[in-house]
Amino acid sequence: MRERNYILMKFFLRTLLFFSFTYCSFQLSAQLVLPTFEAPVPLEALNSEAEESAPIPFMDGNKIYFVRTYVDGTAKQIRQGQDIWSSERIDGNWNFAESLFDEVNDIGNNAVIGTSLDGNKVYIFNSVQSRRKKARGIAFTEKNVDGEWSKLKKIELKGLEIGEGYYSFFINPTENILLISMPPNPSTLDEDLFVSLKQADGTWGEVINLGTTINTSNYEISPYIAEDGKTLFFSSNGHVGMGSADIFVAYRLDDSWTNWTKPENLGEPINSVGFDAYFIISNTNEVYFSSNRESTYGDLYSTKIIKPLQFIDDTVKELAKEPVLKKITGQFYNEGLPVENVTLEILDEVGEIVDVVVTDEDGGFNYSKLDPDKTYVIRIAEEDKSEFGEGKIYFVDDEGQKTGRFVSNKDGNFAEKGQPFNKQVFQGVYKYEALPVAKAQLIVVDENGFAMDTIFTDDEGKFNYDGLADGEEFNIIPLETQGKDIEEMDLMVSDGKGEKLISMPITPELIAMKSMIDVGGGAPEPIMIKSQFTLQGLPAENITLEVYDARGMLVDEVVTDEYGMFSYKKLNPQEIYMIKVVAEDFAELSEGSLYFVDDEGNKKGKFFKDQEGNFKEEGEIQVKEVFKGVYTYKKLPVAQATLIVLDESGFPMDTIVTDEFGNFNYEALSKDETFSIIPVETESKDLEDIEMAVADESGQVMNIPPVTQEMVAKMPLKPLEKEAFKLEPITVHSQFTMKGLPVENVKLEIYDEEGVLVDEVVTDAYGNFSYTKLNPDKNYVIKISEDDIADFIGGTVFFLDKDGNKEFKYQEEEEGTYKEKLTAERLETIQGVFNYEAKPVNNAAIGIMDASGFILDTVYTDENGNFKYEGAINSKDYSAVVMEAENIDQENLDFYLKDQTGKKIEGSEAKQGLMAKKPMVSLLDKSVVFSQMTLKGLPADNVKLEIYDEEGVLVDEVVTDAYGMFSYIKLDPEKNYVVKIAEEDVEDFSSGKVYFVDQEGNKVKRYEKDGQAKFVEFALEKPKEKVRGYYTYQNKSEEKIALGVFDENGFLLDTVYTAADGSFEFEGLDSNEAFSVVVMESEKLNRKDLEIFITDETGKKIKSEPILEGLMVRKPFVNIVDKTVVRGQFLYEGLPVENVVLEIYDEDGTFIDEVVTDSYGSFVYKKLDLDKHYVVKIPMRDVETLEKSQVYFTDELGNKTGRFTEIKEGEFAERVDDSNKERLQGIYKYDDKPVKNSGLIIIDENGVPLDTFFTDDGGKFEFFVIDSEEEFSIFPMHAENVHLDKIDLYLTDNAGDRIKTLIVQKPKKEMLQTKDSGLAKRKSESSASYESSQDNNVYIYFKFNQYILSTNDKRILDLVIDVLVSYEDATVNLIGHTDDIGSLEINYRFGESRARSARRYLTQNGIDNHRITIKSMGETKPIASNETEEGRAKNRRVEVVVN
Repeated sequence: MRERNYILMKFFLRTLLFFSFTYCSFQLSAQLVLPTFEAPVPLEALNSEAEESAPIPFMDGNKIYFVRTYVDGTAKQIRQGQDIWSSERIDGNWNFAESLFDEVNDIGNNAVIGTSLDGNKVYIFNSVQSRRKKARGIAFTEKNVDGEWSKLKKIELKGLEIGEGYYSFFINPTENILLISMPPNPSTLDEDLFVSLKQADGTWGEVINLGTTINTSNYEISPYIAEDGKTLFFSSNGHVGMGSADIFVAYRLDDSWTNWTKPENLGEPINSVGFDAYFIISNTNEVYFSSNRESTYGDLYSTKIIKPLQFIDDTVKELAKEPVLKKITGQFYNEGLPVENVTLEILDEVGEIVDVVVTDEDGGFNYSKLDPDKTYVIRIAEEDKSEFGEGKIYFVDDEGQKTGRFVSNKDGNFAEKGQPFNKQVFQGVYKYEALPVAKAQLIVVDENGFAMDTIFTDDEGKFNYDGLADGEEFNIIPLETQGKDIEEMDLMVSDGKGEKLISMPITPELIAMKSMIDVGGGAPEPIMIKSQFTLQGLPAENITLEVYDARGMLVDEVVTDEYGMFSYKKLNPQEIYMIKVVAEDFAELSEGSLYFVDDEGNKKGKFFKDQEGNFKEEGEIQVKEVFKGVYTYKKLPVAQATLIVLDESGFPMDTIVTDEFGNFNYEALSKDETFSIIPVETESKDLEDIEMAVADESGQVMNIPPVTQEMVAKMPLKPLEKEAFKLEPITVHSQFTMKGLPVENVKLEIYDEEGVLVDEVVTDAYGNFSYTKLNPDKNYVIKISEDDIADFIGGTVFFLDKDGNKEFKYQEEEEGTYKEKLTAERLETIQGVFNYEAKPVNNAAIGIMDASGFILDTVYTDENGNFKYEGAINSKDYSAVVMEAENIDQENLDFYLKDQTGKKIEGSEAKQGLMAKKPMVSLLDKSVVFSQMTLKGLPADNVKLEIYDEEGVLVDEVVTDAYGMFSYIKLDPEKNYVVKIAEEDVEDFSSGKVYFVDQEGNKVKRYEKDGQAKFVEFALEKPKEKVRGYYTYQNKSEEKIALGVFDENGFLLDTVYTAADGSFEFEGLDSNEAFSVVVMESEKLNRKDLEIFITDETGKKIKSEPILEGLMVRKPFVNIVDKTVVRGQFLYEGLPVENVVLEIYDEDGTFIDEVVTDSYGSFVYKKLDLDKHYVVKIPMRDVETLEKSQVYFTDELGNKTGRFTEIKEGEFAERVDDSNKERLQGIYKYDDKPVKNSGLIIIDENGVPLDTFFTDDGGKFEFFVIDSEEEFSIFPMHAENVHLDKIDLYLTDNAGDRIKTLIVQKPKKEMLQTKDSGLAKRKSESSASYESSQDNNVYIYFKFNQYILSTNDKRILDLVIDVLVSYEDATVNLIGHTDDIGSLEINYRFGESRARSARRYLTQNGIDNHRITIKSMGETKPIASNETEEGRAKNRRVEVVVN
C-alpha cells in the first residue's frame, strides 16, 4: 500500500473508489457507542501481489467489484494503471477475480464509484490521463435485457474541474448522494471531502465542502455513507490515529452537510499501524475494507459487525462540540455594601436556569459555563428581588478585585455583557478657578467605587458619557488633583438634553477613593497623525475626510493637499480613530486607500478598511482574500525566496517566503484589492523568466501583473536597504520551567500574531525548545497543549541567549498562554523609595524580580530616592532588591513600595536589603538545592523522590536523571527539608545514599539517613556507629597523622587525627555502613611498613583487609585510589542493542554486578581492583538469541577504544593471555617486495581496530586471535598514499607457504574523534532521534510519513555544522532512507526529500552547497527489519557522513 504525501505524488494521479449499500438501524444519542467487529480475515481468492482496494459488494453481498493496481510487475501491468475487477461468491466461497469492462479499463486509472441497488447500473470514474479518453471524468453504464453494457454516459458536475491530484467519488445505491474526495485548491494535493446532491430535474447540485470538523490540513479519503444518509465513514491521516491512515465515523447533525459530530476512530480490529481505508458495509451486515497490515501493498479484508453503532437518547447535537467549562466569579453589592445570603439564578442564552447560587459573607459567588462564548444572565430570586432589586453585580478576580460589571437589562436582570437598558446620557464641563480645563482626564465611578470608564475634556473643558443605566448614581473625579485646591474645582453635569445642570462636588473622600483606582497615570500627551489618501495608486487632492474618535464622535474634518496629505490630532494615543470619506464623495472615492506617512512623506503603514468602506488605524480585516501560488524562475520552483506583496500604490503590504517547492500563501488583503508580487532578489535574473502563478480560494487563477523593470525600479527599496527589508527568518531559543526547574516533554504550540498555529514543539531534557519566526518583528504566542495544560499551569517561559542563559521572560497572558511581548495597556507600574540613614539614595541600582526570583530589569533611583518600573503584568507578584546591599545596615534602611498616589504600601518594608509585594518573595531567602542519589557506589537513575518541608508538607516530586542528579527549590534556606524515596521505589533503593552537590556535580555534603527511605538535610540526634582503630608505621605509633574516612562512594565524610598512641576514632556512620580509611599524605610511605586496623569496643583488633596505596577498608572492600569505571557497548549483528541484561564477574568467577544497556547499547560498571580482568556474560536465557554479539570498550565520548574477547559463547573477557589464543603468521608485501618494520592493524567485522603488530626485516608478522574463523581484515599503518591493488597480505603455514590471502580494508573513519566537534557527546544528550552507529556516522530518524526536521534533529546538525566550520576542507554526504511501506518510486523520492531537508538546514546556517552531496537509497538499504515498527523506525533516517 502506498504511503501518501502530497509532495511526493504531485505528478501522479490516483483514484480512490468507495460506495455503500445498507447499514443497520440505530437510535440517536448524546454518546457515540462505536460498533464492535469480528476479527478481519483476508480475502485470499481476491488478493494478489498487486494492490487491491475499493471493495464494492452488491447483489446481497454475493458479488463484488474492486480495483487492482500493479505497483510492481511487468511494464505492461504498471502502464495499465488501475483496473476494475470482479468476483462472485458461490456456496460461501469467492471465485478468483476477473477483469471486466474491457471498453472502460483503458491505459490509466479506472474505478467503479457506485452501483444501483440491483447492480445493473454502474457509475465509473475514468482516468483523465487515458489516451482513449472514454469518459474524461465520471460516467455510468447500464446493462440491458440481453446482459450487455451500454456506452458510457458522462455526468456533469457544477464547480468540478478534474486537474492534478487524487480524486475519488462515491454514489450511494439510491443514486442521490455523490461524495467526492479531492484537493480543495491547486496549491495542495491533500484531499478534503465534498458532497453533491441530485436535484429534482436529475442534474447534480453544486459541490459543498463537508467542513472543518471532518476535513483537516492533511488528507481525508474513502468516503462511505450508510443507508440513512447521515452516518459517514472515511479514512484520514489528519485526525488522531493508530497508523498512517485510519478509518473514522461521524454523524451528520442537520441538513447542512457541514455540521457533524467529532469523528471517532473505529480502533482495533478495523484499524492497524498500517494504512487502512475503503470501508464499506453490505446489506448482509458484512464489512469490507483494504489494509496493508500484512503485506507490502493493500489487500482486501472482510469481517462482520457484532454490535452496531449506537447513539444514546436524543441529544446527539451535543456531540458536535466538547464542553469547555469556564469559571465565572462575581460579587453582589446593594447600597454600596456586599450582601450575603442573596439567592441568584444563572440563566443561559435561551433563558433556561442552569445553576442557582447563594452569595457568601463577602457577597461572592461563582458558576461555570459550558460554552465560554455564550452570554449568561443573572436573575435575583423572587424572594430576594423586592429587597435587593437595586443591587449591582461585578466580575472579580482570584484576589477579590473588581475587574468588570454586569450590565442591567430591560427585565431587571444582569447580563455578562451588552449595553445598559435605558442608557443615561450626561454632558458636562470641568473648570478650575472658574476657567475650563482642556484635555483633562476624568474618572467615572459608580456608587460602589468601581471605575466604570475614563473620559477626556475637549478644548473647552466639555465632556459627555453614555455608559450608565438611567437613574444610576455616579461620581466624576479628575485624575490630576495633586497641588490643586479642591474648592476651586467645579464639575457641572446635565442630562442628555442639557437641561438639569447640577454641580457635582469634589470632596476629600472622592480624592481618597481615586487613590484606590488604577487608571495608569496622568492624561496622555496628544499626538499628530500624518496620512496620505490615494486613488488608483495616485495621491488625491481636495478630498474631504471626517475624523472620528473611538466612541464614534466627530473630532475633526480635514482636506487633503496636492500630494494627498493631511494630518489630525489624537487626544489619546491609545485610542483607535476612524477616517470616513464624506457622504457626497463616497461613491466616487470608495476604492481609495489610506496610509500613515512619516515626516518626509514616506509610507510606513496602511489603514484597515472595514465592511462599510471606512478606514481604521487598527483592526481585523473583515473579509480576507486568501490566495496561494507558486514562484518559478525558468520554469523551476524557487525555494526559500523572499517576496514582497505590493498594493496598487506600490506600498509593501507584507513579506512572504516560499517553501522548498516555491509555494506561498497569504491571507491579509481585503477582498478584491489589487496587488502585485515581486521577488526581493532580481538583480541577476532575467525578468521575463520570473513567473508568479496565483489562485484564489475557489481555484480561480488570478491575473497578477508580471514583474517588469519599471516595477523593480519603483520598488520602495534602495539597493543598500534591500537586505534590511528582507526579513530573514530567525530561530528563537527558549526554556520552559516549573517551580524554578526545567521541565522536559512538555508539548507547546506556537502561534503567530494572527493566531495561526505555525509549529508544535516538545521541550528537551533541559526544558529547552526553539521555533522559527519568518518575521522577527512580530510577537508570537506560546500555548501549552491541551494534553499538558492541566499538569503545567503555573510554568514560566524564558528567552535564552546563544549560550543558553536566560535573557528575559515571556509575559503570561492567561493560564498556559505566554506572549513574547504585551501591549502597554496590559502592564502596570511598580514604584518605591530607597532611603538610607534618613537620606534618599541617588543612582542606586534596584533589581525588579518576579515570583521565581528572575530579574526582569534593573532600574535606578533618582535624586529623591524614587524608582519606577513600568513593565509589570497585572495581578502578578514582584520583588524589588537593592543590587549592592552587602554593607548596608538593616536598621538604617528605609526601603518600601508606593501605590499610584505615592502612598506607602503597608507591609512592603525591606528585609535583608529587599522589598517585596504580594506576597513577600526574597531573592536572598530562596535557593536551588542540587543533589545526587547513589546505590552501591553508582549513580541511581530514574528514582522518584518526594521533597517535604520542615512541617512535613509535600512541596515537590522529582526524578533522578541518568547521573542520579536532582534538584529542588527552597523558599527559605534556613529551613531543613526532607527527601523521601517514593513508595514504589523504596524496595529497590532503600540502601541508597543522597549527597549535596555543587553546580559542577561534585559532592560537597551528605544527607543524614533517617529510617529506611528518608534523608534529611540536618544532623539527626540519633546513635551513630563509632569507629575505633590504630595506625602504625614501621611498627611505631605516630601522633597527628591525618586519616580520611570515606564512604562507599568515595565521599570524604571527615578527617581525623591519630593520638600519641596511634589511636583514632570517628563517629558518624550509619549502622553496618561500608567505609574506607586512607592516610591523607601517603606518597612517601612504604605500603609494606604501614598498618591500619579497626578495633572493637574492648580494643580487640578486628581482622582488616589488605592495605592498598595507604588504605584500609571494611565491609565491603572499596578502594578509593584503585577504583575505576569501565565503559562498554554491546552490539548485535553490528548494531547497538538496548535493554540487554549483562552480568559482571571478577577474575575468580564471583558475581559483582548486573547492568542493562541503554538505547545506544552502552553500559558501565565499576572495578574494585584495576589489576584484575573482569568478564561480561550474557545470561543463559539470552545466549542463543544474542549469538553473533560483540562487546567493545568505549571512552567517555562513546568512541570505541578496544574489544572484549569472546572466550566462549556469551562470555566476553576484558583480557585474555596470548597462551589461550590461536597464533597466526603471515607476510606483508608491497609491489611484490616484503615490507619490513611496518605497523599493521587488525580490524574486526565492524571496522574497529583490535590490535597493532609489526613486520620483521623479512616482512613477516604474527598475531593472536581467539577464533581464526572470525571475519577480520588487516590494513597497514601510515598507508594513505599507497595503492591498495599493490598490497599483498597473506597468512602462511609453518613452512612459509601461502594458505590464505587477507582482506585489506581501512578502519572505519572516526568522524567524531576530535573533542572540538562535540558530536559524540550527543549520544548522552540528544533524544532518540539521533544515533551514532558503529561506523560513527550520524543518523537522524524521522517519524512515519515525515521529512521535516525536528528541533532535536537541528541540534544534531548544529554539531555537524561545528565540524564543517572547524575543518574547511571537509565535505558531507546526506543519504536518505525509508522503510518499505510504499512503492519503490515513492520511497526513493521520499528519501530524497529527507536528505534535502537536512541539506537546506546546513545551507541556511552557512555551509556552502558545493560541500554537500545528497542521494536517496529509498527502501533498498535497511539497517533493521521492516517486519516490526521498531525496525521500520530505524530505517526512516538520513545518514550524515562527514569526509
